[in-house]
Amino acid sequence: MTPPAVRPGEVRVSGLSWTPLGRRSPVLTGLDLNVQPGERVLLLGASGAGKSSVLHALTGALGGTIAGTLDGAVSVGGRLGLLPQDPT
Repeated sequence: MTPPAVRPGEVRVSGLSWTPLGRRSPVLTGLDLNVQPGERVLLLGASGAGKSSVLHALTGALGGTIAGTLDGAVSVGGRLGLLPQDPT
């Protein structure tokens, strides 16, 4: 899927699904998200719910440095950084 065009500061996720290598079922299924410049978003959920997977998708790590099957489109209008709780 071709990533949609976004404005500076905008984040758009469309139909995102992610299945990590070695798992049978996806961690994320059909996620759609639009964040406008200046908006704040809280990702809230139980351990294993996919919060970190969403953040890794935004940085481009899923399907790249983190192996698995990624479907959907992610567009980030600018730079994005991520500092995980356990950076090892």
